[in-house]
Amino acid sequence: MKKRFVLFILPAFIYSCSLQSGSNRNYDAYDPNKTYKIHLNPSPGSSYYYDISNESTVKMEVEDKKINNETQSNSSIHYKVTKDSSGDFLFAMQYDNIKMHTKSGDNITDAEAGDGSGIINPLDQMLNILKQSHITATVSPSGEIIVMNGYKELGDQFLANVA
Repeated sequence: MKKRFVLFILPAFIYSCSLQSGSNRNYDAYDPNKTYKIHLNPSPGSSYYYDISNESTVKMEVEDKKINNETQSNSSIHYKVTKDSSGDFLFAMQYDNIKMHTKSGDNITDAEAGDGSGIINPLDQMLNILKQSHITATVSPSGEIIVMNGYKELGDQFLANVA
């Protein structure tokens, strides 16, 4: 009898020890009754580099006229993280490269941010202005954007370029 009891209890005991408390929790499904607290906590002095690629194709027919538009863009952006004296995060952002390709019917437009010298194409000039801009976001630890600096100057440079 003791042998059977040990043979039954031992596997159950080993199995229960191998399971962690709460290991059956499933976070993939949405549950409106659960509360998740997410906070921003990058290391001051860290930097991040992202490559961003977008591609879209629009095909439609309006009043017997076919419209085919393709758009592709590739850009890279570099983020440097610091902290200010109040504990907020400062994200300094700068684009590294920007390329765009659009095709509308037979019209093809390619644009790229260069090094700033000898750029004649207005779209290339605008992309170069964006590449050379310095944008800083002040973000609270809870993830709230407090202030963005650099966008007004960027807009002023765009308008000056158009004029």
